[in-house]
Amino acid sequence: MRKTLKYFLIAAILIFSLAIRLYKIDTNLPHLYWHDENNSVETALRFSAGNLRPQTFQHGMLLSLTLAGEYAAYYGIRFFTGIYHSPTDLLKEYLMNPTNFYLISRITTSLFGIASILLIYSICLKLYNNRTALLASLFFSLSFLPFVMSKWTKEDPLSVFFLLSALLMCAHLLRRCDDGKDPKIRFYNLAGLFVGLASAAKYYSFFGIVFIFLTHLYIYRAGIQRGKRMNFLLYCFDIKLIMSGLFFIIGFAAGNIYAVIDPRFFYTDVTTMSGQLFYPEAASWTRYFTDHLKDAMGSGLLEILALISSIFFIMKRSKKEMLLLSYPEVMYLFYMKYTGFAHYMIPVVPFMCIITAAFFNVILTKTPRRGMRYFAAGIIIIALVPSLLNILRYNALTSRPDTRTIASAWIEKNVPENATILSEGHISTAPVHVPQLRGNMDTLKRDLSLVLSSGGGGTLIREEMNLAQTDRRQKRYDIYRMTTLDAVQIGTVNADYVILTGFHDMDVAQMEYHKGRDFYSKRKAACDKLEEEYILIKEFVPFPRLSFFFPIFLIGDLKKMESIDPFKSQEQLLQGPDIKIYFRKNLIKQENV
Repeated sequence: MRKTLKYFLIAAILIFSLAIRLYKIDTNLPHLYWHDENNSVETALRFSAGNLRPQTFQHGMLLSLTLAGEYAAYYGIRFFTGIYHSPTDLLKEYLMNPTNFYLISRITTSLFGIASILLIYSICLKLYNNRTALLASLFFSLSFLPFVMSKWTKEDPLSVFFLLSALLMCAHLLRRCDDGKDPKIRFYNLAGLFVGLASAAKYYSFFGIVFIFLTHLYIYRAGIQRGKRMNFLLYCFDIKLIMSGLFFIIGFAAGNIYAVIDPRFFYTDVTTMSGQLFYPEAASWTRYFTDHLKDAMGSGLLEILALISSIFFIMKRSKKEMLLLSYPEVMYLFYMKYTGFAHYMIPVVPFMCIITAAFFNVILTKTPRRGMRYFAAGIIIIALVPSLLNILRYNALTSRPDTRTIASAWIEKNVPENATILSEGHISTAPVHVPQLRGNMDTLKRDLSLVLSSGGGGTLIREEMNLAQTDRRQKRYDIYRMTTLDAVQIGTVNADYVILTGFHDMDVAQMEYHKGRDFYSKRKAACDKLEEEYILIKEFVPFPRLSFFFPIFLIGDLKKMESIDPFKSQEQLLQGPDIKIYFRKNLIKQENV
């Protein structure tokens, strides 16, 4: 293949991948409906102010540290151009309109997603050839869940980028080994550093140390075959491998600096998270094949091709492919007894894409007939079309309004200022599953007390309190925030209005686990009391109804989304949960009197 054509094809893949990721990347802004995004951005703002204590270690710190550096640069630009005069101005902009902060964070993750495609291309050039590199890049660029995660503020693209960077260093080592050259210690050091940074973004990237160790063993085996005398036990404690481990620790510590400062907080938070998310389930070991890997890759046929390719190379016992399969195998062995989410498979996807591309390369090399090329091209197209259609469907859905945004506008138009509202769907003080409304001073005082009691500093809330006293342009309400509706609070708060989110009526089994085994019965009792004392005055219904984890997909979500025709008018599409707004019955009687 001519160089010009080669560069044109990879450039086309990268440009198309960037275009589909940046399309409507400002969806829902300035409204914020995903707690993971909110957590990453507000933690980054805290870091940029000098407070390195994260809200939680349930997410690695690396993404927030990266964003903190970008926000510091953003502040510097606006300060030197005269837009900002003090750090308080940055907080005011975030509170009044956080759009720019979330555009920066979303574009950052998109660029890491695109850079990962380029890394896959570079890895395949080192291990295989240009045909394999182009195919693997194409497969990954159209894999569904890596695309989804690249559109939001999420640490997955960051961890995949550094994991692939480590794999590229291992590819350099294997290439030098095949060429009869001695391994360079800098590749070991960089591989360890990159796995450490990947782990600081997403903890399960820690398994990347497996392919570093396997690379080391393959170099040992090659040395023995060339007649070198090498003690295996001593080789396992070779200085190069020890330095790689040391650089892994440096990378993880640099990306998770507060874990070094307060290791007890880190240990407690991470072990608590493990108890919440990972619990045994009989069908889990098959679910990663029947649902999660298929959803992650975006196509059942592409998953089947990946599994066939894996079996082929396992039987062949090929050095490079066994190295590539080591990470997916260890990931599966770790998760096979536990339920989980499809996006846990995202770091596995690039490895499976490379394996699949290598399999096609073997077939086309051994049977170079033109008919076989057409047949292989047809299979590839058929495998990729479903994922491409799902990408178009997802972009169509996320480009449409959200029920929560529409509900916010309706409330601000029809509900009087300072009305008392009992609203579920909050995570701490963040209105994640319900319309975002401005709280009045009473609300903000309750929010500040909650944040301080959980160990937070309350800087943003204090600045919001200052705005509440000076800025009268937006309506504010006396909001009682709660995670799920509670019958006791309905009776004690006596709110004028109650807001319910339909996300808490979906996936009851999943919700029962996360909220407690008696979640469903408690919610039914609360809804019964609500019907007694309140009347439904407005309802906003989404289409299609997806799970409460959207934009992350749970089992069944992708099938529901496939009802969308990406080539027809999308006027009927509405993302978000069902939103129901209730009004107190005795207040209606008083108004009638």
